Amino acid sequence: MLTSLLLAALLQTAQPVQSGSPARCVETTATLDVQLSTTINVAGDAFTFTLVDGVEAASGYPAIPSGTKGYGLLAYVTHAGAGGKAGMLVLEPRYVVLSGGRRIPVMADPVADERVVSGKSKNAPGGADFIPGIGLMVDGYNALHRGKEVVLPKGTPLLLLVGDDLATSGCFVTPHIQ
Repeated sequence: MLTSLLLAALLQTAQPVQSGSPARCVETTATLDVQLSTTINVAGDAFTFTLVDGVEAASGYPAIPSGTKGYGLLAYVTHAGAGGKAGMLVLEPRYVVLSGGRRIPVMADPVADERVVSGKSKNAPGGADFIPGIGLMVDGYNALHRGKEVVLPKGTPLLLLVGDDLATSGCFVTPHIQ
């Protein structure tokens, strides 16, 4: 009875679905123009990228041809360290520049794996800790070795969203199925 009362109350306060619901965000692919690495880069370093796929005019933005240059920053960088701590890069593409100098905002696709790249810890398997005699060696190895640095070579693909409509709920993204 209580659940039916709660359901009735929710139905009365529910907002009707608007016919002008947001569309899917405009996506495109780009490639890095430079190599990025946790060994040499720091947070705040700029990077460039080039659009591989052109974008048709939509949502108040002009057409963007393939080959258009873009610019971004590294939002977060951590170096690999002892104890199996892996390196990490967080890419933040900002905008592309059209031939007339107009800047069109872009952002990393938040559901894409390329936005946050983490190295491997290279730790020994955790189950080995429970084997008598071997557990001490495994724990010692895991405590002393370094994790792996991250290196994104030139040409690494990036998935981008054109515009800033995602931030204003003007569009939506769906998870990529691999």
